[in-house]
Amino acid sequence: MKKRVASWTNYSNFFNQLLDAKKPKTLTLPIQWLWDMLDEFIYQYQEFCLYTSKLKDITADEISFLKQNRGVWNTVSVLKILHGFVDKSKIKQTLSQGRPQQGDLFATSQLYEYLGYWSIISLCRMHVILGDYFMALKSLDCIEIHKKKAKYTQVTTAYITLYYYLGFSYLMVRRYHDSIKTFTHILLYISRVNKQSQTRQYDQKKNDHMYALLAILVALCPTKNIDEHISNILRQEHVDKVAAMQRDSEPLFSYACPKFVSPALPSFDDDADHSHQTPLPLQRAGFMREINQQASLSTIQSYLKLYTTISLDKLVSLLEKKSDRENIRLLLLCLTHKTQQLRCKSGMKPIEGVWQSSIPLEFWMEGDMIHIVDNTVRRKYGEVFLRNCNKLQDIVADLEKPN
Repeated sequence: MKKRVASWTNYSNFFNQLLDAKKPKTLTLPIQWLWDMLDEFIYQYQEFCLYTSKLKDITADEISFLKQNRGVWNTVSVLKILHGFVDKSKIKQTLSQGRPQQGDLFATSQLYEYLGYWSIISLCRMHVILGDYFMALKSLDCIEIHKKKAKYTQVTTAYITLYYYLGFSYLMVRRYHDSIKTFTHILLYISRVNKQSQTRQYDQKKNDHMYALLAILVALCPTKNIDEHISNILRQEHVDKVAAMQRDSEPLFSYACPKFVSPALPSFDDDADHSHQTPLPLQRAGFMREINQQASLSTIQSYLKLYTTISLDKLVSLLEKKSDRENIRLLLLCLTHKTQQLRCKSGMKPIEGVWQSSIPLEFWMEGDMIHIVDNTVRRKYGEVFLRNCNKLQDIVADLEKPN
């Protein structure tokens, strides 16, 4: 326990010296070291929160020591330090303008520039482990995702951390296509790094976590746009995760998700309610509720794929459940809602997107009759039509050529 307090004292004293300085400190540190400092800083905070959440395992002396040091690893203090580096370095203005503001000594200092930049990624991580996914996406507004030669690509662990928490945020806000794209991108990068270097420059466990999350995503939102190489690895090397998803996704989610923490301070009273200090069951319950809703709708979707028109009574009989017509109407509305997702396009901020359907089916009701259009089939017809139009133009052009 004393080591945890000493660790907080060392970090806070060092960071506050940098933040309270009237002019930039003349320290020259590798950008990898700067990332490692902030990465370890968040890790220490996370471990302390998990430690204090298990009061039954803490001795009376340790609880007494914690009562005397309530300000240690305080959530507000940690966030204040990260926001302090972002503001001090003017990193948001630098990224929006493409260059640091001339005349501002802190903006032109590499030390503060990278501390500010890494703090943005650390804030995304903080919001995810606190369960605020919209704020996690919002915190990345100034970072161009999927941009070649971005600053985060200079440190492999920072690159992986950013994409893991970004992809997980997309998963939890039901933006499955964006999440698949994010995880596929970083897993391809990891695959190339692993081939180019004999020493592993990334955490193997984090790699396995992302494949587990990808298995969940593919089951939730089947897509043919996933990279073939990643798809093959998922089927061949992670077949146990795919099989686990078919049986029960709850253990797989618990394995692959971040270590959630509660920002609330423990009361340290013997009779206190510590339910707020177990955020994992709450996050897992919310996720499983979404999974169960998706499972009930997939059956209706599978029947709609078989028809171009189907009556409401026919659909009720096919479902083989005690469902009335009005309940089916509600399920169809729910299917329409659940299959609409925000999808981030090039040039957009991570939190932005365009509403698109995640399935190729379109359907509408006229009275008691459901009309279905399969866009994949229609697209094939359109492609054949356009291809033959082009061939006809070529034939006409050849015929019109003078002999």
